[in-house]
Amino acid sequence: MLQFKESGKVLKYKLSGGLSFFNKTIEKLSVTDIFPNDFGNKLYTRSKDVFKNKKSTVFKDIIEINAEEYYYEIRIVYSKEGSVIAIMRDITEMKKAEAQLDLQREKLIQADKLGSLGTIVASVAHEINNPNNCIYLTCESLYEEIKCLTEAFNNYIDDSIEYNIGGYSIKELKIEIIESINRIIRNSGRIKKIIQELMSFAHKNIDSIKEGININKVIESAIELMQYQIKQYTKYFLVCYEEGLPDIKGNFQQLEQVFIDIIQNAGQSLTSNEKKIWVSTRCNKKNKKIIISIKDEGVGINSNVIKKVTKPFFTTKPEKYGTGLGLFVSSKIIKDHGGELCIYSEPGKGTTVKILLPYR
Repeated sequence: MLQFKESGKVLKYKLSGGLSFFNKTIEKLSVTDIFPNDFGNKLYTRSKDVFKNKKSTVFKDIIEINAEEYYYEIRIVYSKEGSVIAIMRDITEMKKAEAQLDLQREKLIQADKLGSLGTIVASVAHEINNPNNCIYLTCESLYEEIKCLTEAFNNYIDDSIEYNIGGYSIKELKIEIIESINRIIRNSGRIKKIIQELMSFAHKNIDSIKEGININKVIESAIELMQYQIKQYTKYFLVCYEEGLPDIKGNFQQLEQVFIDIIQNAGQSLTSNEKKIWVSTRCNKKNKKIIISIKDEGVGINSNVIKKVTKPFFTTKPEKYGTGLGLFVSSKIIKDHGGELCIYSEPGKGTTVKILLPYR
């Protein structure tokens, strides 16, 4: 308990009893001798206000001693005898218990959200698969028909005459039609695999990561699927592959999804299409790891936000642009492959995502 007595315009202090963060009882010292200056000054100022207004007050504050934080509730009471008494109650354990309770509550909320997500996915998967299967089968049939039609064109079209259809020559159009149908077939297959992955998300499928794959080919496939979006994001998309990388054991589609999500995040962080994105791969033979780096010149991420970006449902994007599951799912996939996903960023200077995957 602290007692304050006014002598002219100066407050004199008397301390009786002890405080929990000291090894012994301290007496006959001023508040600023006992507490850090910021807390001592705050206590002094509030005591002056109580003297002036003759009204008691209660506030809570943190005292840091030897790099440890102590939480106190301070009640300052005006006495008719012309003094002020400050009663300090140690609420450190209570605050720690509240923090632990909040953490448990957050975990329960996130678990409930993930459970709800599973229910939603199961209910819509059938509705998505039906039209998607129709698209896939129709395009397969159309692919064969176009091939036959192209062969027929060759017998009737005079190559010496220039034709222009939709901005394409006949020669270019024959290639473009086939490639367009192939892209639809590949993306339709990808939609089907994504639905399967979401359905089995809560269950780690060890068999699905036994496939020997070349990481450069995975990234090439991801970039091919995103070529339209990448052109919208930036004029400068730079890729550097190290040749002869050893194969890793993994799931091609899962890793492809990781690179798509990270490249998409990088693109969406750019403030103009003059900003760059770099993708590179290299092998660390000493640690037997493949290192994939995806760097952008985007807006960057604050250090306090980086800690949260891999948590489920956390997003800095507007609601219609993000669910907060991209990096959460990507981080889980990389962990399932025995790897690490690391994020380095500085506001205004961009972000680098490094993925380390083991090989044998």
